[in-house]
Amino acid sequence: LQLVELANLDAEPDFTTPLYETGVIEGLQQRLQLPAGILRDASTYAWRVRTDYGSQGSSAWSAAFRFRTAVSPPSAPTLQTPTDGATGQSTTPSLTWTPVAGADTYRLQLDTLASGTAQPGPTTFDNPQLAEQTSDPGYTVLAAQSLRPGRTYAWRVRAVREGVEGSWSTVRTFSTQTPAPDLLAPAAGAEISTLEPALRWT
Repeated sequence: LQLVELANLDAEPDFTTPLYETGVIEGLQQRLQLPAGILRDASTYAWRVRTDYGSQGSSAWSAAFRFRTAVSPPSAPTLQTPTDGATGQSTTPSLTWTPVAGADTYRLQLDTLASGTAQPGPTTFDNPQLAEQTSDPGYTVLAAQSLRPGRTYAWRVRAVREGVEGSWSTVRTFSTQTPAPDLLAPAAGAEISTLEPALRWT
């Protein structure tokens, strides 16, 4: 019988309390398929084997080999605000999304849709107007990045965990508020001589 031990080195430095141990009948196979649910992603493990001869004792343990499981891509965030298709939004909007477990950072992309276009197309985000990275599940557009009034924008977010990018969220759109007209004449505080003035604005 060959005994196999597995230790999680992220939890303890040695095999004092093995994470998993089992026996394999010698001669039939020198191979063990670990069952599902034993290993976790982004974790370091060590394993070793020795032969048990029953009443004749056991061999020494083999050298312990280490391995590390890969980082699984984080799930896609769910966009929260603005709601999809929202209108009348500020030109410096706050964009928010749900936190993703294990995510270190988030990558945000925002792009302008072509005039008269309501939905993003295949070239949207090829050269996004805004591309930011943040550790928070939200981003407020800065005054220096101010969006244009009366335009429609598309945005999306992906989570990043230890350098591994997850899938993009679904894409949402919103429209910024149309600027208020500027009054031209009569000017503010002006005294006029006619009772039938022409009112002008931009």
